[in-house]
Amino acid sequence: MSLSGERRSPPLNQFVQQSYAAAPKADSDAKVTPNKLPPAQGSSPFLPAAQPMETVSVASPLAPAIPQCQDPAAITLAEPTADLATGQPIPTGLSTPPAVLAFGRGWWPAEEAGRWLGAQTGEVALRLPSGNGNLELQIGIAVLGKSSDLTLKGPDGWTATAAPDAAGLVRFDVNGLPRGIPLVLQVSVASGPSCPLSLGQLDPRNLSIVLQSIRLDAGPAMVADCVVAPAAEVTAPPASLPRGGTISVARDENRLLGFGQGWWPAEPFGRWAGNDVAHLLVRLEAAAGQPEIVLSGIAYAVDVAPIEVWVGDRKLAQGSLGAGSALVVPLDGLPVDQVIDLELRFPTADLQCPAARGESVDARDLVVMLQQISLRTNAARQ
Repeated sequence: MSLSGERRSPPLNQFVQQSYAAAPKADSDAKVTPNKLPPAQGSSPFLPAAQPMETVSVASPLAPAIPQCQDPAAITLAEPTADLATGQPIPTGLSTPPAVLAFGRGWWPAEEAGRWLGAQTGEVALRLPSGNGNLELQIGIAVLGKSSDLTLKGPDGWTATAAPDAAGLVRFDVNGLPRGIPLVLQVSVASGPSCPLSLGQLDPRNLSIVLQSIRLDAGPAMVADCVVAPAAEVTAPPASLPRGGTISVARDENRLLGFGQGWWPAEPFGRWAGNDVAHLLVRLEAAAGQPEIVLSGIAYAVDVAPIEVWVGDRKLAQGSLGAGSALVVPLDGLPVDQVIDLELRFPTADLQCPAARGESVDARDLVVMLQQISLRTNAARQ
């Protein structure tokens, strides 16, 4: 079967050719063969001699072998060992790099211009590169007969359906698929394959589409309106922070922290500040020594973010918060056993959301994630 737009019948299949060549031709006249049987041994001499018998045998031709439509043989799916590179179309024919793409059940062996799908669904194994960039998988196909949508199915119920464009490219947003690990994708067409043999051609294979190339590209930029953190329902902490202890912001089982305007809800690893000002409420206990609080966390899209901590019109501390950088805030002179509103300011914060950066569909503005808070005295400073 030609993979170009023009259909050409392939040469007569060899086993069909041999079958027809070996078939004997029928004679126009039946041959009559005399069959003279000898007298039976021990027969009575008084009985008349056995008469010659004549039998008629007709040479009939053998029916030629009729080719049947065939399904592709089962293929053991190999595991790719390298990631797909972006911006480079990968051929799926004879020059397919086996470390990058592998084919399982449903596919015929590779040909020069691609690989035929011989079933309604076929398996393809690949690896998406690690990272947070937006990715689009482009599959180049040619169709036998009427064009139809293509469906991809991945792990954990992931599925996507798209139609080929005028150039035969089917585009899929694959941002929801895992990265950096081998993936098995199910490639399906809407209807089952057809056999050229049934259409008067001599190719006995069941065929549906030709997979010609696979290309991974940076997808179109996501357009999103980022959203600042909404007003929070503030609950004052009922008890004071213990000296010498560390509180996980994500858990805070005893609710020793209060979060006001500027914070998103808690997540498994902490709580994101989503505005250029965020309010943290604490209560101090009466104890000897000058207290100080230590804030630890990570910054979004940068290593560290500048931060200032204020109480009213008094600046308590300034510095940076992020990877390897905690902020120590002296709390001397502040009242004890009452709620204190610590105002965290991010003076140079460039509010960004993951959706606008093409990383995910998360449209929340993010500045820093506060992860841990420790209260200690000056004497405990290391």
